[in-house]
Amino acid sequence: MDRKALDRLWWRIRRVRRIAWPAWLALSLVLISAFFACAGLRIEKESRDLLAADGVVRATSPRRATRTTPENALQAYYAVLPDEEERFILLKRVLLSAREQGIFPPQADYRLEGEAMTKVGRYRLSLALYGRFSDVQDFLVDVLNENRSIAVDSISVRRESPEKAEVEVRLQFSILMTKS
Repeated sequence: MDRKALDRLWWRIRRVRRIAWPAWLALSLVLISAFFACAGLRIEKESRDLLAADGVVRATSPRRATRTTPENALQAYYAVLPDEEERFILLKRVLLSAREQGIFPPQADYRLEGEAMTKVGRYRLSLALYGRFSDVQDFLVDVLNENRSIAVDSISVRRESPEKAEVEVRLQFSILMTKS
């Protein structure tokens, strides 16, 4: 190759390089816009699918008969509570659960407390239990899972010495119930 041909080749390369950067920029912008267009189409398809699924769920879900009001919520709460006549049955269940765990209390104190202007009565129950802590814990779990209207007011645990496995536990429960 002679010098003249080499100069002509360099001139063409520089010209293509000068013209090429706008072409590369245009090509990259076209590719970016195509990517975003595809992503937009995919998002639009997914949103249409979600709207269709939402329509199916709304069509198959039952309608609320009434609007929730504080009075309705209060009536639903009263419906869950046991009647006042069931207090001795609930007390018997608590004491049987203690007997099953081997921690039958030597005495149980209970009294009925009612508050004026409400439909809810409170039955206070105090127990003194002696046994292993794990047995007392199992008893508490059984009692609280068996009846949702029982609440623990206080727990007092005492151990005479660290070597002993036996503990003395004083429990106070409230059994909530509707007044007759």
